Amino acid sequence: MKQKTLNFHKITLLGFVSAFLLVNHLNAQGLAGSNSDTPVTNSTDTARMQPVPESQTQKAIACVASGDSKFTSGDADGAIADYARALDLDSNLLSACYNRAIVRQSKGDLDGALSDFNHALAISPQLASAYFNRGSIKQAKSDLAGALADLNRGLELNPKYAKAYITRGDIKQAMGDSSGALADYGQAVQLDPKLAAAYKTRADMQIGTVNTGGTLDGALDGAIADYDHVLALDPTNTMALLSRGYAKGNMADMEGALADCNRALELDPRMTKAYLLRGIIKSMTRDNLGAVADFTRVLEVMPDNNDVYAYRAQAEIMSHDYTATVADCTRVIDSNTNTAYAYNLRACAEVLDGDIKGARADHKKAHELNPTQYPDERDDNSSGVR
Repeated sequence: MKQKTLNFHKITLLGFVSAFLLVNHLNAQGLAGSNSDTPVTNSTDTARMQPVPESQTQKAIACVASGDSKFTSGDADGAIADYARALDLDSNLLSACYNRAIVRQSKGDLDGALSDFNHALAISPQLASAYFNRGSIKQAKSDLAGALADLNRGLELNPKYAKAYITRGDIKQAMGDSSGALADYGQAVQLDPKLAAAYKTRADMQIGTVNTGGTLDGALDGAIADYDHVLALDPTNTMALLSRGYAKGNMADMEGALADCNRALELDPRMTKAYLLRGIIKSMTRDNLGAVADFTRVLEVMPDNNDVYAYRAQAEIMSHDYTATVADCTRVIDSNTNTAYAYNLRACAEVLDGDIKGARADHKKAHELNPTQYPDERDDNSSGVR
């Protein structure tokens, strides 16, 4: 059955603004699809392109061991220098170029890491983890086709590596292949039922599909079920709590949505997005004073966010605080004079506060900016202006 979704920006009496983004979707997994935290050991260095004297190779292996130790202790630059010395001694020592690629990738040197993974695959074309890592770098560089090819090849070589399916699912999602992405996330769950990231990524995708007007049947139910799995595995995952609360709100389970927001804030009292979502839920359940308090907390962190001022203004007018409503609407208008909803909302507050002249002027401006949504007062009396 197709889900009927609820747009939070349309739930109050004076709906006016595009919904503020409430759910952070996972960024591209990056290293999540790789064996990047497990450097290649020296025992893999049997494949080489040219013979090197044994004594020279042993010195190179010792440099790699030194580099590994430095990386483990947090000295990334020292590790890179040791790997470079190893490659000077033996340019085809797999562990040296692979491990340097890992360190470079961790430092954000994507081009350097890409070069090293290319070298590693030239030495050992069957090294699945190198394809996974190189694919994540190509993904970060927006080379989605190249990233997909590397993930495909890596999974041919190692089809049991669950995290790689998450990364490939992210790539497919970015390429518009929603069904392929869901299949990959599902495969990750099948291979590792305790992989919380797979459940969360699949749930986030389903939420995203709904938010963008998609018609994925059962998306919200599926998302909630997946967040349930995440929270069973990791009860302190605040983003899963917040996202599940958002999904519950869209399913009109306001009590459940509020409980998830409250729990997220118990775990992280500084979680701004949780205050925002809770404020919207409180507005929907007519706890307008509570909503004002939550939106005020958000504005302490995001003082320039006009959407939140507008949300607070709606809660303020419902709380009969017309002076505060006018002030917040004026703040929005001063930042953007083309905001018809703010003029209309201010007109409503002015009418209720007895400022008919100001209300006439504001309603006229709202009508000029958006005559469809705000008809002329002679034809429509929705603002109460006569």
